[in-house]
Amino acid sequence: MTGPTDFPGSPDLPGSPDFPRSQGVDPRGMGRPPDDGFIAMKDRLPLGIALLALVVAIAALVVAVGDSDGGDAAAEPAASPTTAPPASPTPSPAPTTPPPALQDLPRLPYDGTFSFVRVRFNSGVRSFAPRFGRGNPGWAHDYPEADENFIKILDGLSLVDVNLSGTSVIDADDPELHLHPIAYVSEPGTWAPSEEEIDNLSDYLVKGGFLILDDFRGYNEWGRVEEIFRLILPGHRFEVLDIDESIFDSFFE
Repeated sequence: MTGPTDFPGSPDLPGSPDFPRSQGVDPRGMGRPPDDGFIAMKDRLPLGIALLALVVAIAALVVAVGDSDGGDAAAEPAASPTTAPPASPTPSPAPTTPPPALQDLPRLPYDGTFSFVRVRFNSGVRSFAPRFGRGNPGWAHDYPEADENFIKILDGLSLVDVNLSGTSVIDADDPELHLHPIAYVSEPGTWAPSEEEIDNLSDYLVKGGFLILDDFRGYNEWGRVEEIFRLILPGHRFEVLDIDESIFDSFFE
């Protein structure tokens, strides 16, 4: 277990009393002492490294000389210019919604019977969707369902000769409004009356016409309606009727 070579300063292997420091044991040999071949390899190692470095240096010199004689070397082909992708077509503008037009709404010919009349007034929007919804004018609120329900209820609860074939929509400036004693106005707080509307409704009311004003969204709209009717009926004003007024119980007597 001993050999001719000592390893001064090598630590003792823990838990192995058989390997004292004085015994020159190579731990890399798992307890075997180094032989002569191992010593000879250590002596020749610096010479091998020197030869390897010399070979690398010669190879680098040959490569450098070859690059300097680049006259015969084939030049790398130039990169072909990159073709730009075709420009995407300009999207066509979205179709714009045309401004609302004045629609021809149902109107019954006058025959002396009572027909329900809804007044269409100027609010900047004169047309509407088949079913009233947001964005449509106040004059068309609940049209035509409310109108149709009204004439059915009136026919069932009164002796009035009601025209059940349909209802009418008449513009506020149309003289034909004078043929009908009662007319219905929805959400007049959104009304921006023209001179023609003011003149026609003034004549209608002075001659005995009756307007039903329905649906106000707060005192601001009611205040606007008061201003409008100061123009339609100058010198007149609205009055609050007491509950004892005959108009509230004449139906039941």
